[in-house]
Amino acid sequence: AILTTDIAMTKVSNIKEAVEAGYTFCSERKVAESVIDLHNIDPSLVVPDPVELGGDGKPGFNCPKCNSRERVFENMRQAPNDTSLYCNAAFVTLGDLQVLHESREHCDKTVVGDVLALTNEGIPIYDGNNTSSSLLALFHRMENDGKMDMQMREARPDNNCPVQEGEGHALSIEQLTGIWMITFTLAAASLVAKLFQRWYTKRKTRTKMGTKVVALQCYDQWSNETDHDVFIKGKLYDPHSVKNEFHNIDETNRMIRESFGGT
Repeated sequence: AILTTDIAMTKVSNIKEAVEAGYTFCSERKVAESVIDLHNIDPSLVVPDPVELGGDGKPGFNCPKCNSRERVFENMRQAPNDTSLYCNAAFVTLGDLQVLHESREHCDKTVVGDVLALTNEGIPIYDGNNTSSSLLALFHRMENDGKMDMQMREARPDNNCPVQEGEGHALSIEQLTGIWMITFTLAAASLVAKLFQRWYTKRKTRTKMGTKVVALQCYDQWSNETDHDVFIKGKLYDPHSVKNEFHNIDETNRMIRESFGGT
């Protein structure tokens, strides 16, 4: 949950912030060279080609025995302890990541920021005859009709990684402490209010309009009714009747003593 679990979420949103944060990057050789030239990246920030696997030690993976396209993803760490082997982030083509996500691999990795570079892929067309003009017209018409985009969407790999819901930033120790303090304070205030309500209700039953009331008890210690009658002002007191009369405590005590023949 958000209160107790810290999720893996990057703190940067573009390549400039990543460089300023001191990130190291994994990349294939050809991709690394393009990004270094376009964004003026220090080559020392790119993990070198492993010499022990047949590489040349230059920035970017190009070794014949290390499967450089997979190594780019496998050597990513959230906090790498050896920046000569591992990296915080990577420069990859989007298609590689989509293919891996279709196989439910490297689901903990995602794309951050905008596209760093664009590559053009296609077939060469010789423009020295009428055939090339016809093909260009055909391709432009297909593009304008949206057929190319439709084919691209259909060919795009599906993301089969499990969906993680309810993600958010984990709260700090200070924030958690504040939440628990507020919770316990409200609980204590609720308990005090409940005790006060009980005391006030009990007091209210014994006091009305500033006049204290003493109930006449006609029962013994075993909750049995007594066998004598109580007369108040010459009238028989009926304990089963409901009366809403309130008397001053001195007047009530006097009536009780008189009913038993006291003074």
